[in-house]
Amino acid sequence: MREQLERFKPDIVHVASPGRLAWLAELLGPTPGILAALDAWHLNVEARAQGSNGLKRKMLETEVLRVRRFIRRWHHRFALVTVVSEADKRELSG
Repeated sequence: MREQLERFKPDIVHVASPGRLAWLAELLGPTPGILAALDAWHLNVEARAQGSNGLKRKMLETEVLRVRRFIRRWHHRFALVTVVSEADKRELSG
């Protein structure tokens, strides 16, 4: 991937799968990237946890923590992160 970026030299890179492709931020170097997060991913997992019980709930609560760490690690590496609502923007901002 790094070789392709160096050869192609894009002006910007659009990443459309935040969960699977956010790590591409490491390869972008000086090329700005746009991450299409679309929503605050951890809120979806939190909702699933709240609707569950027992072991499944505990597993999903742990997953919420993992997703939050992932967001903190990767989202700030992009020049722009797009979401579809002001509520998601506020949630991801802080």
